[in-house]
Amino acid sequence: MDLDHHDLPFLIVHGAAVWKLLLVGLVALVALLHGVWRRVHARRAARAAVSALDRETGEGVVRGTLGGEGVGPLASTLIADKGPAHDERAPEIWIETADGRVALEGAIRVVTGSRAAAARNGVPRATSDALLGTAPALHRVRGFWAAKLRVATLVSVAAGDEVIARGRIERTASDEPSDYRVGKAALTLHALEDAPIMLVANTPRVAVPRMSLLATVVLLGLVAGVGYKVELMLGESWRDTCRELAPSYGEPRSDAVENAPIELTNTHACALAAAMPDRRERVLDATLELLERHSYRDAATLRQTLELARFTNNCDRQRRMSYGRYEDVVAEARRCDDRHTEHLALLAQGKLDEAVAIIVPEQADPEGGTISGLPDGAEWIATGHWREAALAADAKADAIRKAPHEARYREAYELQTLHHACLAELFRHYAGDPAAAGRLRALATNRSGACASVLAQIAPAEERRELLKWRSGAIDNAITVDLSWADGANAEPFEIESAEAVLADPTDYATRASGPLIWLARTVPPPGPAAEMMAQVSRLRWQAVGNVFDGDLAAATANANAALALAGPSPHAELAAIAPERERIAKDSEAAHANHDQLVALDQRYKALVQRETVLEKRSELRDVSLLPAVVALYTPATALAFDLGDTSEIGRKLWSHDFARLSLRRGDPVDKDDLGDSEFLAALQAAGAGDGRPLARRIGGVLRTRWKDADVIAVLPRIRIGREAVVRQLTWSRPLQWDLFDHAPLWAPALYAVTRREVLRLAGATDAAAAWDAIYRRFDRVFRDRQRLVALMLWQMAN
Repeated sequence: MDLDHHDLPFLIVHGAAVWKLLLVGLVALVALLHGVWRRVHARRAARAAVSALDRETGEGVVRGTLGGEGVGPLASTLIADKGPAHDERAPEIWIETADGRVALEGAIRVVTGSRAAAARNGVPRATSDALLGTAPALHRVRGFWAAKLRVATLVSVAAGDEVIARGRIERTASDEPSDYRVGKAALTLHALEDAPIMLVANTPRVAVPRMSLLATVVLLGLVAGVGYKVELMLGESWRDTCRELAPSYGEPRSDAVENAPIELTNTHACALAAAMPDRRERVLDATLELLERHSYRDAATLRQTLELARFTNNCDRQRRMSYGRYEDVVAEARRCDDRHTEHLALLAQGKLDEAVAIIVPEQADPEGGTISGLPDGAEWIATGHWREAALAADAKADAIRKAPHEARYREAYELQTLHHACLAELFRHYAGDPAAAGRLRALATNRSGACASVLAQIAPAEERRELLKWRSGAIDNAITVDLSWADGANAEPFEIESAEAVLADPTDYATRASGPLIWLARTVPPPGPAAEMMAQVSRLRWQAVGNVFDGDLAAATANANAALALAGPSPHAELAAIAPERERIAKDSEAAHANHDQLVALDQRYKALVQRETVLEKRSELRDVSLLPAVVALYTPATALAFDLGDTSEIGRKLWSHDFARLSLRRGDPVDKDDLGDSEFLAALQAAGAGDGRPLARRIGGVLRTRWKDADVIAVLPRIRIGREAVVRQLTWSRPLQWDLFDHAPLWAPALYAVTRREVLRLAGATDAAAAWDAIYRRFDRVFRDRQRLVALMLWQMAN
């Protein structure tokens, strides 16, 4: 899944710049509006001056087109700091009117001009040198610290401007030759005695000097502060809305919300909040939390979630690990040069040879402590690198030896140290060291049975059988692993969890200890015709589990039925009847204490009862064999399962329901609330068992919701008629969490996880997704079919 930011809203990706641009835009807009307002105000004043002069009547007001000699402005007026005006004019200026030319004599005050300029800290650039010299305070633009004036405006008129002038009219005889008509008189507009000629351009232009630096800073700073405060308020409001949208852990959501993906667009509260200042990281985290807690899952929502995860934490690979996107994790880890995560992602895919090629030294954990180096001993064993595995065992023994221990645990740690030292010599023997076997024997004789299961791997057949009689938990001064069943030294394996319980939920933490028996069963020699029933049944039971893992359900069903036929019906009912029978024999013996014949008969009855009890107790060790065909049927679409609880006692029922409540779910029977998960999740499972899968679809989406398991969904999937597509979609694009899958877990734990994922997706009809998980399982399966490596892994794991 190639990831970029294409599926994320613009405001999520660029929000850090958006609020700044908005603030800058606001400041610029206010500055622009303020400048426009000042210019509009100046225009109104100029138009008012034109209108005032235009309303005047009489001979002193002249309207027309300005003319004169010279190039450029004919008349200009400069006003600096609202002081006295400085006027400048060309020698000859006139106004062409309908009644003839009117000459202008005297000073001319340009009130509004067709040209205008303004400057701060000096006069406008267009000011002539002659006008500049009219007063010592006038000067060109300088720095504000050296300027003698703050602002100056210059307005001027030029030839061709339509103007209005006011002054004093004087008529004189015209110098021009007259025609046959009466001669024309010349007109001159003179300045008044106490004022110059007032002149305005009909279409005035204005210029506004820029604001002072201090005023600009104050204005724009005030606008920026107010704008920032508004953005903060909006951001807080949208942040609250964004946080409220994410449900609490396990909180149920309505169908209207859960049946559709979150539309994370630029108008979403989280996106808007991300484009506001302050706490953007928290907003992005809340948005990611919202996407993850929302149950709806499909390709698009997963892509958006992972893109946001990459965006909020550029090298966040753990989240992809939690979604099972292992190939994506490898790519991301390589992009971020994170060899540790790359190694784990390859390991999760069962690509062990590629994983061990990436050496990662021990490193400090950012959260405290240290992160172990990779590969570990189990990986070296699984890939057949025996020399490296021996060094790992030596390092482990040395670390245990040097670590501080309480006195009461000293013996246990000494045994661990010895066990790893023995393993190191066994691995060197596998690597071809001819002296390793002798060193292993020397170590094993230090304490009786301390390295029995390790030494058995290189011992002759007869000695091997004796060594393998040291069974796990049988002695206090040895660390052993039960390998006797696979070698024929014992009729049945030492089961931490039964084959039936392992198959009911392969990912349960308790099943890990029994996991290797799935592959050991392939190497158990076939029992002969005279073999006791336990040997035959045990082999068939574990082979049935292996058949399911291999995808051969027909063979699994056949082996399960054969095991059940050999074991017979559950002995629990007969065992329960023995105690009352004993009481009856005891009472009869008291009543017949003087009757010899009756006492003999009662004694024979008692011995037969004890013998029968012994047989039944032996059969009862096959705790769950009566359930095996039904557990195998869980991996088929069958819903009419036939099984019997057997032990109907309260304790028996609770033990049974802990492991096998899923059988009741598949059959549609009621299940107690304590059997599977929280009450709401159990209600969703019960609804799915009744045919409605929509509540279940809502509960299994995302990675931060109910702690569901694939085995739970397998139990009810064939019964779902409504909402099946939603359940299938959710299964395809989300997965149950198992955080400790690569945290000191045995190497078969990810294999058990992969096969369970495969089976639930196969039942759901998601063939492509199922095939991907099947490929992972097959890689691990090839390793575990090598008996030498499997046994070495068991010997390594049980002491780590």
